[in-house]
Amino acid sequence: MEHYENLSLDDIQGEVWANVSGYDGKYMVSNMGRVKSLRRKASSGVWFNEIILTQFKELKYKKYYLSVSLHNRGQKKKKVHQLVGIAFIPNPENKKTINHKWGNTLDNRATELEWNTQAENNLHAFRVLGRRASKTNLGKIGKLHANAKKIECTTNGMLFDCATDAASYFKIHLSLISMVCHGKLKQTHGYKFRYL
Repeated sequence: MEHYENLSLDDIQGEVWANVSGYDGKYMVSNMGRVKSLRRKASSGVWFNEIILTQFKELKYKKYYLSVSLHNRGQKKKKVHQLVGIAFIPNPENKKTINHKWGNTLDNRATELEWNTQAENNLHAFRVLGRRASKTNLGKIGKLHANAKKIECTTNGMLFDCATDAASYFKIHLSLISMVCHGKLKQTHGYKFRYL
C-alpha cells in the first residue's frame, strides 16, 4: 500500500503533522504526504470527525499528481506535494516550484521533494530524469535549443553555454538575463550579461 492510500488515523512510523497554511484548525498535512481533516464543529452545530482525506489523481503534463479537496468558504483543490513542501521543506531563496527529486509524482514524502526555480525544474527533467529533446526545437531547452547562445556575466567574467545555465547558477529568472543581454535592462540582481 502506498502512503497516500493509507487512510488509517494511526500515524505511520516517523510521521509528523503540521497545519495546512491558511486552514489552521481544519486540516493538517504530514511529512509522509497524507492530509487529514481535524475534528471540529461547523457553524451549523454539526461535529465533523477527524479523518484522513482520500487523495485523487489529476493528469498534468502527461503525469499524475495527487490532490485533495479542502473547504474554507468554498471548496478548493490543492496539490499534495505543494502542501508538503510549504509545511516541511525550508525555502530560504523563496523558489516557486516544488520538484519531485526522482520523478515519482505520486510520492509526496518530504524526503522526496525539493524547492526549485522553473528553470531548475526544466533542467532536472533532462539531466536527472532523462527526458529527451524532440527532433524539432519544440521541447529543447538550454544549450540544446537551436537559438541557444553562449553568454558572459561581464560582472565577474564567468562564461555559460546558454542563458538557462546562467539562470540556474545565479538563481535569477531566465527572462531577466535575456532582457539584459538584449539591452532592455542594464543589469539584474547586480549582474550584467552579454551574448558572445
